[in-house]
Amino acid sequence: MKKILILLTLVTAIFLLTACNIQLPNFNIGGAGGQTPEECEHELVTSKGKDPTCTVAGYTGTQTCINCGEVVVESEVLAPTGHKNIVDIPAEEATCLKAGSTAGKKCLDCNKNLVIPATIPQLDHVIVSNTDIPVTCTTAGSTGGKHCSVCFTVIEPATVIAPYGHDRGLEHIEVTKTAVASTCKENGYTDEVYCHKCDQIIIESKELPLADHKAEDLELVPGFAVTCTEEGLSDGYYCTYCETTAVEQVVIPVDANAHPADSVTILPAVAVTCYSDGLTEGSHCSNCDKDVVAQVAITERPAHTLSVKIGEDGNPIDAIVPDCASGTMGRTAHMECTNNGCDYEEASVELPYEHNYGEWEIVLEATTENAGEKKATCSDCGHVTEEEIPAISDDLGDIDPDGTV
Repeated sequence: MKKILILLTLVTAIFLLTACNIQLPNFNIGGAGGQTPEECEHELVTSKGKDPTCTVAGYTGTQTCINCGEVVVESEVLAPTGHKNIVDIPAEEATCLKAGSTAGKKCLDCNKNLVIPATIPQLDHVIVSNTDIPVTCTTAGSTGGKHCSVCFTVIEPATVIAPYGHDRGLEHIEVTKTAVASTCKENGYTDEVYCHKCDQIIIESKELPLADHKAEDLELVPGFAVTCTEEGLSDGYYCTYCETTAVEQVVIPVDANAHPADSVTILPAVAVTCYSDGLTEGSHCSNCDKDVVAQVAITERPAHTLSVKIGEDGNPIDAIVPDCASGTMGRTAHMECTNNGCDYEEASVELPYEHNYGEWEIVLEATTENAGEKKATCSDCGHVTEEEIPAISDDLGDIDPDGTV
């Protein structure tokens, strides 16, 4: 690394001496290997050159071997380019607000004025007097003052005169028609104002709409209520001051639900019982002969309250259990509803007795030629019932009396 820095320093020194046209003695600067320039395979490094400008010369960089130090390619001087990109600087006319200048030329590459513009002195103002502006009632006026007729710069301010105005109370303002308030009978109107300076009406009088009726002047015109059969009429009002109807009466159409209170009758509810349906409470209008609130049937009846009926002999008609031993027929109890007003009854039903027979007992076996016989005995009363057993068929059907083949 140190070797490279030394070589670069030498190359830079050689370049500077060459640029100044100073000849160096011809001596050998050997590389690290002690090579002469004739023996060296050069490794060149190029120094930085400088571009010429419009007026200053430039130069190219040198190429020097970093091994032997020989300057292989010398630096060359580059001549100035001269001014090429030249533009005109336009002249500016002098006015009374600013100075002017003559035309010039400028190089855009080096930004140098080649022909410097000359300054033209600022012109004097052309001073004239202002024209007086007359004052009116609505616009201000002015007198005096001076300005430049070229640039309109104010040289001497004018004196401003305020407008006369149209305010009430001024000498030139007159109310020619005084406002009158409206009533419910006659229209009123606003003021009319005249200006003597302008010689014209500045506020025109306008007609005002009729005023509302005063409460103390209103007289009630009573209406009447609508019903379920007849139209009604709303209340109205009459103004005694202007003698006109202030509020019109309006016909109210028949309202099927507007039943007069004295025409509505309550239909009492009917309690539901075990023997008859009930009804909810309702109401009926005699005026229109229609139900106001319809009664609704109550069909879900409560159960009967049953007990054993007492016979004509004063004894209850109780149930009797049938008995085969005594041959007594049985019956269910005769029931009746004890609810007040209910005549519901459940009459007795006869119950025949039945023997409680056991299993069949074979008395005589059946054969293919003769029928057999079987019997069963009631375990309650000992009654015996007998049945024939059919003869046995040749097709070997039910050969025993158990009822199966």
